Amino acid sequence: MDSIRVVEIGGTHIRRADIRNGEVSEVERRRTAEVLVGNILKSLEEFTRISWNEDIEALVFLVAGPIDEGEIIGMPNFPEFPQNTDLSKKLEFKVPIFVFNDMTAATIGMAKLRRDSKPFWGLTWSTGLNAKFWNGQKISIDKELGHEIKINNLEAESLLGGRHLAGQADGKDAAVLAQFLLKLDQMAASNIFVFKGAIAEALIPQEEIQQIIKKVFTKDIELALSPEPQKDSFVGAWELVKKVS
Repeated sequence: MDSIRVVEIGGTHIRRADIRNGEVSEVERRRTAEVLVGNILKSLEEFTRISWNEDIEALVFLVAGPIDEGEIIGMPNFPEFPQNTDLSKKLEFKVPIFVFNDMTAATIGMAKLRRDSKPFWGLTWSTGLNAKFWNGQKISIDKELGHEIKINNLEAESLLGGRHLAGQADGKDAAVLAQFLLKLDQMAASNIFVFKGAIAEALIPQEEIQQIIKKVFTKDIELALSPEPQKDSFVGAWELVKKVS
């Protein structure tokens, strides 16, 4: 398979790009709430078909939510999206359709782009919060951890997601994030945390924020941003399709 189209549906943005022989084209990005309006699936199909090329051999959707055998169970950060939806049966395309979790793809892409075999936690911090663990060879913890992990009896995502978007996030959020990272480290130890997402990109580079997070650890940790946050999930999607096609 030499050419695929990837559409990433996030709570904040929806993005589209073509990949040919592993090379990602320019990424088209728009606000999800402005694109997916009215009939959500019809709007999604229209956005997906823009500048369609006949050499596209497969279509990949990346979604911010749990998936069961290709069926999208739901998107917590975009609740208007129809639940329990199998896009291969709902959309009228003549090519195979694959559906993957967006952060699964992003973490695989991060690993590829970092060119480093060290284990790390890949995280997104934007409208939502999620994390996946890369053990140096593959993703070995693949859950919706933003919802599963609780801090002070509340879902971590409900405490940290949104914060509209980075404008309200501050040192207090960094302290909560530090507790989330500690819980991740208890699940799978690593001293590297790689971030993407609007809030992460605004806060993580700040020295003050880094100090708040690092002081709760008893070991040295690295807090980094994805090498190419606009492309990592697309690179990961390419790798995932190669495995299943």
